[in-house]
Amino acid sequence: MQGYEGNTRPVVTREQYRVQAVRPDGSLQVAVLQGRTAEGDVLGEQMVLPPGYVAEHLALGYASTKHAV
Repeated sequence: MQGYEGNTRPVVTREQYRVQAVRPDGSLQVAVLQGRTAEGDVLGEQMVLPPGYVAEHLALGYASTKHAV
C-alpha cells in the first residue's frame, strides 16, 4: 500500500492497526498500533487501505497472546 493516497510505508504482515475511519467506498483509514501502555494504545503513522485490499487480506485482531503480539 506504499504510495496509495500518500502512504509512506507498506503494510506489514501480522502488524496491527487501529481503524480511525471507514470510508463510503470500503477503504479504511488506519493507524499503526505501536504498543500499549497503562494510559492506552500508542498509535503511529496513519495510512489508507484500499477497499479491495481490505476485502481480500484483512482479518480482525481482537484477541492474541503477549507472545503473538
